[in-house]
Amino acid sequence: MYTCSALVFIMSILRVTIIRLKETPKYLLGEGKDEELVAGFHAMAEKYNRPCTITAEQLARCGAIKSAHERSKWSVAEFTIHIQGLFATKAIGLSTSLIWLSWTLIGLAYPLFYVFLSSYLATRGAEFGNLSNYETWRNYALVNVASIFGPMLAGHMTNYKLLGRKYTMVIGALITSKSSGNILFSTSTNQFAAVALFFAYTQIKNQPSNIGISCAISFFLNVYYGTLYAYTAEVLPSAHRATGNGIAVACNRVMGILSAVIATVADTSTSAPIFVCAALYIAMAGAAIIFPFEPFGRRSS
Repeated sequence: MYTCSALVFIMSILRVTIIRLKETPKYLLGEGKDEELVAGFHAMAEKYNRPCTITAEQLARCGAIKSAHERSKWSVAEFTIHIQGLFATKAIGLSTSLIWLSWTLIGLAYPLFYVFLSSYLATRGAEFGNLSNYETWRNYALVNVASIFGPMLAGHMTNYKLLGRKYTMVIGALITSKSSGNILFSTSTNQFAAVALFFAYTQIKNQPSNIGISCAISFFLNVYYGTLYAYTAEVLPSAHRATGNGIAVACNRVMGILSAVIATVADTSTSAPIFVCAALYIAMAGAAIIFPFEPFGRRSS
C-alpha cells in the first residue's frame, strides 16, 4: 500500500508539473473560452508548420455559447443541462445509454469473476499448493503485465476500417467470454449462435493452467476495456462529456461494490456465477454492436 500510494503521489506531481495536457478546442469552445481556443490553434499551427488565420474576434461575431452552462456550475440546473445534452437526440440518447450500460456490465462481470473464482476452483479439486510470497506476487505481476498489451493491440485494431471501435470491442468481449468460459461460436449466412459447451476453468487443476488462462483473460479484457475507455470520451458530446463520463465510471464502481455484496450472500461453490460472467461479456459485445456511432475516419463529437 505504501508503494502504490507513493507511486500515485509521484505521478500526480508529474501530471501537474511536467505532463501539461491541453484542453481540446471543442471543450474550450463549449466553455466559451475563445481566447484560449485561438491560442491553442495557433500553438498547434506553429508546432506543425501549418497556416492558421482564425481570431478571437471572428469567433465572437458568431455569438456566445449559452447552451452548455448555467450561471452557477454547482447548481441543479447546470447538471440538468448536461443530462439533457447527453440525450439531445434519439441517436445520442441511445449512445449514452449503451455506454452507461457497458460500463455497468463490466463493473459487475470483472470483479465478480475473480471474487468467485478461488472458491469455485477449490470445490473442483484444483491443487495450487501453498504459494510463497514470491509466487503470489509473481503471478499477480504476470497477469497485470499481460493486460498492458491488450490496449496496444486494440489501438491497431481500431485503425482497420472493417473493425473500427465498435467491432474491436465486440472481439475483445467475445474472446474474453471464451477465455473465461471456453465458449464456441458457430456461424452461417443468417445465423450467429453462441453455445456454451465447457468452461475453461473447469479444466484447471494446477497453478500453471490458472496463470495461463488468467493472463489470456486479462489481455483480451483490456482489448475491450481500453477501447471502451477511449470510445466513451470520443463519442460523448464534448460540452457534456465530463458529466457523461463521470456517471459511466460511477456505474462501474457501484457494480464493483455490489460484486462483493453478491459474493457475501451467494453460494461461491457453484458454477453459476462463472456462467453469468461469461453471459455478461456476451451482453457487452451485443451492446457494442448496436452502438449508433462509429468514429473511425470521422471527427469526434
